[in-house]
Parts: sequence; C-alpha cells; structure tokens
Amino acid sequence: MVIAQTSRTVTVSPGETATAVFSGVSVQVCRSTQVILFDLSRSFIHPEQKPALEQVFFFGLTSSSSGTQIEPKPDEFLLIVGHSDQLGQRTQNQALSKRRARAAWAVFIVDAEIWETLYQTEHWGALELGIMSAQVDVGGDSTLIEGYRTNRQARVDLMERYLLFLRPIWVPLRSPVIKPNTVTSPNPPILGCGEDLPLINAPDAERAENRRVEFYYFQTPDPGIRNEDDCPSQAIYRSWQATCSLELITVQIELQDEYGEPFVGAFDLTLPNGGLLHERTDSAGIWIGNNLPAGLYTVTVAGNSLSLIP
Repeated sequence: MVIAQTSRTVTVSPGETATAVFSGVSVQVCRSTQVILFDLSRSFIHPEQKPALEQVFFFGLTSSSSGTQIEPKPDEFLLIVGHSDQLGQRTQNQALSKRRARAAWAVFIVDAEIWETLYQTEHWGALELGIMSAQVDVGGDSTLIEGYRTNRQARVDLMERYLLFLRPIWVPLRSPVIKPNTVTSPNPPILGCGEDLPLINAPDAERAENRRVEFYYFQTPDPGIRNEDDCPSQAIYRSWQATCSLELITVQIELQDEYGEPFVGAFDLTLPNGGLLHERTDSAGIWIGNNLPAGLYTVTVAGNSLSLIP
C-alpha cells in the first residue's frame, strides 16, 4: 500500500460531478508497507498501530456490486506474518512471533479469547489493561483497572471493546464480522518466522524494527504454506516484497448552497469500499479527510446525493 503524496481538491455544488483517475499494479503477492511494531517480549497491540491495521482493511475490502454493503475483495487473500528480534532463545522467539501474528488476527475476527490467552501467557498487567481502558472507558481509574485484573469476564469484555476500537470505524459491526478473505493454509492465516527474517541483522540485540507483524495479500487462496511454522526462505521472502497498490489520498470537499454560499453543516460521505462517514463542514464549507482510498465517493446532504471520484 502506498500513501499518496499528492492531494485532490474537489469543489461540488448541487448537480455537479468531479472526477480523477488512479490506476494500480497487479501482482501475485504484495506486502502492505504498514507493519505493527511491538514491545520487547510482548504481543500487545498499542493504539498507535490502529492506522496500520486500517490500511490493511482498506486493501482487503470493497463495496458490493450494488454499492449497499462492504465485502471482501474476491481475489485478495490475507496472510499475517509475525517476527521477533534476535535476542533470546530461538524457540522462544518462534513462539513469540506466532503470538504476535495471532494478536493481529484477533482484530480481524474480534476474538477476545485469543487476547485473554495472550494475557495469561505473557503475564500482561496494569499497563496493558490501562492502555485498553483509556481508549474505550470513560473516567477509568485504578479501581476499574483492578476490577479488570481480578474479574475474567470483565477483562474479556474490555478486550473485545478494544479490538473493536482497533478496527476501522467505517467497517460496520455485524455477525459474522466483516474481514478480508484469507489464505486457506495455514488456517488460521498466521505464520511465525521468529528471528529468521530480520529487517536489520543484529544477533543478540534488541531492534524494534524486527519486532513486527507484516501483512501480505496473495492472489491465490493456497500459497503453498504448509503450517504456521513454515516460514519461507530468504529468497522466497524477497519475492514477496512488492508493495500493495492501494493508494491513499487526501480528500478536500467544499460544499455550497443554492446561492453559492458555503454550506456549513452535516453530511454523509460514502467511501469507495462502501464505508460510511458522518462528517461536518467547517465555517468555510470545507471538510478535509486524510489517508482515504482513491475511488468513487458519494456525498449526501439532507437526502441529496452527489458522486465524485477524487
């Protein structure tokens, strides 16, 4: 996925449509340029990693042919690959890399029980509980955190709400959960590579760049990976490094009323993948959104729709 360095400004008034065209590149496998980074010996996903997850959702989802709902892209199959740095024992690093991939997978399927297992395995504590509570609770304090520590059901509920927080706001909540298609093997679609594929070769050293989860999209559901320990060779791994071609842009919308004056008020913005944002223009009738996908947008103001392709 490549974030565009240019922006498109679109001025629309009733009855007008503005267009611009972007094109992508078709490859057999591509890698998101966004990765999730982790603390030492941990698989907990911090809130700062939410934008990286959002971009992975952007690439794997699209709007249905009717334009009424979001669905997986039919020819993109997700694989989540976990890594560790080269500090510590090899077997422990392999297990840690799989836990990191599993933590990311839990976001896609909203499975708090996966996180509860990680909580127990890695002995998470007040730090992780406090980070989650700060994002999803109102007025959290030490008493609330202690309640999460001692009450398993309350803790799992907190984790589920935090997993929902990590997902994009434009992906509707429904059952079954909306997620990209995934490879059929391994199942679940996670792969642990331990310390074998470092970005920076630093034996017996802490390197934050190596403590990561990467996201790959294959154009086949079966990329030939036998199980979650079947990490590719360096040569095969290098062949996976073409970046996914989703382009994210900055969208600026200027709305005017029938008299040509700035429209100041609420509007709905339907994204190219079917997501819906409820937004509001500023005093100049302008709204700006960053890191949005290229494609067809629909602006709806009081029931009147305009389509545009920024």
